[in-house]
Amino acid sequence: MKTPFYLELVIFKNYKQL
Repeated sequence: MKTPFYLELVIFKNYKQL
């Protein structure tokens, strides 16, 4: 099961904000 591209972007943005 692959993560949707937009969902990966959201996770990446949240990760950089930490």
